[in-house]
Amino acid sequence: MHPIKIGNHALAKPKLLDQVRDRIRAKQSSLRTEEAYLGWIKRFILFHGKRHPDELNAGDVEAFLSYLAKEGWMTAKDSLTLSGRR
Repeated sequence: MHPIKIGNHALAKPKLLDQVRDRIRAKQSSLRTEEAYLGWIKRFILFHGKRHPDELNAGDVEAFLSYLAKEGWMTAKDSLTLSGRR
């Protein structure tokens, strides 16, 4: 986490989920959409052992999507579509 400086004061950079929440609210999405996005982001982070998404790559996204397909959260076709392959 990199601090943000305002004058002589350093403020901590907002946490990832707070940044996402702020962005969703700025777009005036529904509360249900906000809850759903935050839930999927939390699942993704927990799946990868609480590593920050900045440390992850496309292979990590594919591993998560494959896991979801195996567990019945989505079909294999959905997984390929979300990963950018068809």
